[in-house]
Amino acid sequence: MPFHWNRIWSARLSCFSRDEAVLEPALEAKLQQHRSVRLLYVIDETCTGFTGGAASEDTRTGLKHLIHFERIALVTDVDWLKNSARALGFMVPCEVRVFDTSSHEDARRWISEPPPAGNLSFELRADTGVLILRPHGELEVADFERVAAAVDPYIDTHGELRGVVVIADHFPGWDDLGAFFAHLGFIRTHRRKLRHLAIVSDDHLLSVVPALASHLGVIQARHFPSQQAAAADAWAGGGSKEAGV
Repeated sequence: MPFHWNRIWSARLSCFSRDEAVLEPALEAKLQQHRSVRLLYVIDETCTGFTGGAASEDTRTGLKHLIHFERIALVTDVDWLKNSARALGFMVPCEVRVFDTSSHEDARRWISEPPPAGNLSFELRADTGVLILRPHGELEVADFERVAAAVDPYIDTHGELRGVVVIADHFPGWDDLGAFFAHLGFIRTHRRKLRHLAIVSDDHLLSVVPALASHLGVIQARHFPSQQAAAADAWAGGGSKEAGV
């Protein structure tokens, strides 16, 4: 199933500050409908540099909405822009790809394709409102895109998740800096829409996560040893509160 184009923001710029004055309200309107968007950024060959106003506005807009972008596709034949994007793309907390103007359609296909399978398996149990997460490799940006795409419509309808259960032998870490920021962005966006967080693991590092989560606004967070996965599932859905540590 292709990624829905309604969550893609397409912008064509000529490097003047008046472009930002038009485009930022359009981005704000898109974010009123969706928690995150993908950006198809087209800059034509007439762009030889940014005016002072455009550079300032572009920086302000980028910093303000940095965590709201899932993917960015830059389409341009301007060499200095392509080189800058490739050199600095690692600093952006999402996947960034650069395309020549002749590859515009390739950019459109990439920006709209569904996220790959990734390293985070999940199951959303609509009957109980519980999300089960099972990491099995270094977490990637696309992992959080996939989970958000499944969870956000449920939250929009029901207002919250009753619980999240994370089942892991250990914390696998992140694939890159973008994945780290995507993880932070996911937590920031969803933490106040969650009643219970259960960590199921025998790993000492993961056992302290509930204490941290409580400080981040999660109503209740608990650790369960690996043999109590069923009890964690029941507790996260609002069942027994006796199990766990």
